[in-house]
Amino acid sequence: MGATCEKPKEFVEPLDYHIYNPQADKAVGFINQLTHGKGFTAGQKFNLRPWQEFKIIRPIFGLVKEDPNLPPEKWLRLIKTAFLEIPRKNGKSEIAGAIAVKGLCADGEQEGEVYIAASDKDQASIVFNAAAGMIRRHPTLSKKCKIIDSRKRIIYKPTNSVMVALSKESLSKEGYNPSLVVFDEIHAQKDRKMWEVLTDARGSRDQFLTVAITTSGFDPSTLWGELREYAEKVRDGEIIDPAFLPILFTAPKQADWKDRKLWFQTNPALGDFKRLEDFEDMFQQAQHIPSRQNRFRQVQLCQETEQQNRWLDLDLWKACEQVLDLTKFYGRRVWLGLDLASTTDIAALVMIIEANKEEREQGIECFAYPFFFVPRENMRERGRIDQADYPLWSEQGFLTATDGDTIDYDYIFELIKTLNVNFNIQNVLIDRHNATYLSTKLMQELTKEKVTMHGQSITAYSPGTKDTEKLLLSKRIVLHNSPVWRWMAGNVCIERDARDNIKPIKPEGQDKKRIDGIAALVMARSGMITQEEEPDYNAHFSNYTM
Repeated sequence: MGATCEKPKEFVEPLDYHIYNPQADKAVGFINQLTHGKGFTAGQKFNLRPWQEFKIIRPIFGLVKEDPNLPPEKWLRLIKTAFLEIPRKNGKSEIAGAIAVKGLCADGEQEGEVYIAASDKDQASIVFNAAAGMIRRHPTLSKKCKIIDSRKRIIYKPTNSVMVALSKESLSKEGYNPSLVVFDEIHAQKDRKMWEVLTDARGSRDQFLTVAITTSGFDPSTLWGELREYAEKVRDGEIIDPAFLPILFTAPKQADWKDRKLWFQTNPALGDFKRLEDFEDMFQQAQHIPSRQNRFRQVQLCQETEQQNRWLDLDLWKACEQVLDLTKFYGRRVWLGLDLASTTDIAALVMIIEANKEEREQGIECFAYPFFFVPRENMRERGRIDQADYPLWSEQGFLTATDGDTIDYDYIFELIKTLNVNFNIQNVLIDRHNATYLSTKLMQELTKEKVTMHGQSITAYSPGTKDTEKLLLSKRIVLHNSPVWRWMAGNVCIERDARDNIKPIKPEGQDKKRIDGIAALVMARSGMITQEEEPDYNAHFSNYTM
């Protein structure tokens, strides 16, 4: 269907509320006088879209407690908590910033306290900076406000109200009396501490409001999962809570994520200020890489997914396979990734070889060649347990069985020594686990500078994992044809954290699914992408003893 897909008519203006009263009109009028700071709308008035006005702003500020003893403009807000879940690039930070500015400067609150809360300083700064920019660009507000960037603090002088960006690191236990809390990316909160401190500290504020804005998460046991479930029940009428406003641009869990009509239902800005062409590109990638499918569903459709899923489409892996003759690459720069696992399991050594100029012109960036090792004495039993034909792979030359009942690390050491004769080894990256003996010997042989202990955290693995994924998707890597390696590629799943870091892991509850060769590949690639020296294509080594 491609990028020419048009927005279905029923989703052009999906309005749930038609609220016209002085409170709602005031909020809409105020926000429409603010200006955008980014993209093609930079410098333009806010010009709330119908879905922003009628699904978000008017319900939050216009649903009121009617009081016949007061004029309508004095009626108190009904909403105490609004939960907005919406996919990325639908103007979430901008609308959050506008709500924060409204709460600071136009909410009628004396000595108001507006807090922009997020899991860390960087995330809290995104909405704060958007709000500060709106104030700076407004001719009147810029004169009435004092912005202290270094402290992420804004003071509105006429009411002595303050806006502060808060993260978990800067949170204290006492001293808060918030009038408005804008809580960004609830799904990234690891615990409930910030939420509880800020929402329990409302004090005597009659107009206290918490606006939680987020994309989808994956763990229903978290704060996000708890609020999402509550919002759905309020929306569906299972819970009656007039003070809680659910605003859910979310896809049902069982919905077909490939249905383009669903795309527009969950992304009201798609085809407007969210580019349809970019969305289509992400969709195409999600179809080929399973880990991106989960990410696409979670971030672009706000569809609840599991935390783990299979990483690679095996057809993608197979499309990059060739039988490689290592002798054709002698003298090249190479990077090694070494996952030793346990001495009784399976160990993997993967060598990434730099492509030469001619190969790069043909679209190839690198080649990858694996070596696998198991102990000979228990090889057959290990194969039975792991449901893998280790004896056959050993006979075919795809797997090395070392003598004894444990993997012979000295054999691996001698192999790396040989590789060092025939290739220009730049770095050997080793899994810290079980690596003390071998890493010490390698440092003595290759020098300390060429041996790196690779961290096992998700942040350590993420750059290499993401880059390997890109190479596979674009077919810029050539993989040696190995059934052992292909088997591991079919086993591997992905762990993803709230910051979009990813790491290859075994399927949950399936410890016998080996992925050592994938971990070694990612480590080797990580070493390669962190080294930016110009390649020496004239490097040559003699005494080839492969």
